[in-house]
Amino acid sequence: MATTRQSKSKHSLSAGKNTDDLDASANNQKPGDECGTCSVVVGANNKALSCEICDKWYHIKCESIPESVYNFMLHDEAGKQLIWHCSYCQRGCVKVYKHMKIIVADQLELKTKQNVLQEEKKTVRECITQEIGAMKDIEARETAELTPEETRKQDITTFMQIVNICGAPIQEQDVLDCRRLGQTVTDKNKHRPVLIKLVSEEKKRNLFVRLGAWRKYQQEHRGPEEITAGKPLINTDHDMTQEQRKDRRSLVEEAKNLNAKLPVDVKTRWTVRGSPWNMRVLKVILVPPNPNHQ
Repeated sequence: MATTRQSKSKHSLSAGKNTDDLDASANNQKPGDECGTCSVVVGANNKALSCEICDKWYHIKCESIPESVYNFMLHDEAGKQLIWHCSYCQRGCVKVYKHMKIIVADQLELKTKQNVLQEEKKTVRECITQEIGAMKDIEARETAELTPEETRKQDITTFMQIVNICGAPIQEQDVLDCRRLGQTVTDKNKHRPVLIKLVSEEKKRNLFVRLGAWRKYQQEHRGPEEITAGKPLINTDHDMTQEQRKDRRSLVEEAKNLNAKLPVDVKTRWTVRGSPWNMRVLKVILVPPNPNHQ
């Protein structure tokens, strides 16, 4: 609110100065109320204004304020709506205003950058959450035990891979039964045998006559680490009774003894061939590997 010398005297709007001080001398002057421009004491009846910032008094002539403006500011309603600054403080206000504009602009820029960083932080957090979820999923799958149905599907998938490599005319619907035998093992390096039952003996025979392609495929695709670790191949065999297995072991031992008697450079060897109910030891001719085979 603009404060004139008359309004201060009339209404006691001393802004920290009381009216007794204003009447301290015969000419209504008091020590300390010097004009901020000319340093002459401002009398109670002088036309002067008080700066709202520095709280000093200024003659209107010293501040080049038209008397008409001063008279307008004498009115109570006008004075309540106006704020007056001396020329010195006004220059400071302009500088402060400029700096405030710069600060506000900087604040807006920082706010924008902060919003961008918040969005990036949110995106990174979501990515990390997804990655952690994926890792937990993988860990859960690796440690969790498969259900019987999942195990059966996994075994059938492996069997059909063998069938496709061998080129046998067998479809998945030709598998009547697929189940693992024996007790559950906790050692991941050990595996239970899988029983596969097909719709006919003809399907089974078509597969067994082509199993050489599967054995060759495994040998060619075993890595150095698997060979060094002695990782077993996936073997395929007939489902035999205990008696048939005993007979086969005897025949295999017989074939080993016969091979031990053969010369080193011989191109034949003894092996066990035939179905479980018709196994026998046969001499086969060794076929040398083709050097041009890729």
